[in-house]
Amino acid sequence: MKLRNVILGSLLGVFALGATANAQIGVIVRGGYQAANITGSSIDTKITHGARVGAAADITVYDGGMSRISIQPGVDFAMKGYKVGEIKKDDKAGLSTTTSLYYVDIPVLANFSFDLGNDLGVFVNAGPYLGVGVGGKVTGEGKLFGLEGKSEKDIKPFDKDNGMLNRLDWGAQVGAGVEYNHFQVGVGTQFGIGDIRNDNWKKADKDKAIRNSNFFVTVGYRF
Repeated sequence: MKLRNVILGSLLGVFALGATANAQIGVIVRGGYQAANITGSSIDTKITHGARVGAAADITVYDGGMSRISIQPGVDFAMKGYKVGEIKKDDKAGLSTTTSLYYVDIPVLANFSFDLGNDLGVFVNAGPYLGVGVGGKVTGEGKLFGLEGKSEKDIKPFDKDNGMLNRLDWGAQVGAGVEYNHFQVGVGTQFGIGDIRNDNWKKADKDKAIRNSNFFVTVGYRF
């Protein structure tokens, strides 16, 4: 409950700041592809593939005609995680597991946009993000003597007693893109700073800090 109040209070504070400054407020809806992995593990992990979808406010704080500065608090559903092992087509035997981690991300970005004329523009943005873990799934794939199998299991990775991950993830997000007649195509990345392991994981092995790392491509529209 306290975490929800902090999140809502922060977002309301940003909206209030824009309103008191007589700023123009727009809305951006977006969605697309996200590649995710973790850093810091002693195990060789590989990229997982997922989705990212959400929305953001676009609060203009400076408009110079050909250039504009805005604050963009947003909320995104983000599929993060990592993969261990890989089964190639010619392998006679193998095993791989994919851990999908579901987060609600709350980035607050400073956005700089530039008008190139003819309804075409470019933008860059950067700022902190806070991720709140909401669920997860493990998918296992195996191959032995020509036989193949696959299993899926919902997990509770953020459970305080039985899970292995802290519920909160935080770090920095940067991005860039182009806009044509309010349609946007953007790319971005997140650099996790917070250690996502909880005490259960820390007791289980001697790894250094484990952090989320993500890259995404989205398309959107600015109202």
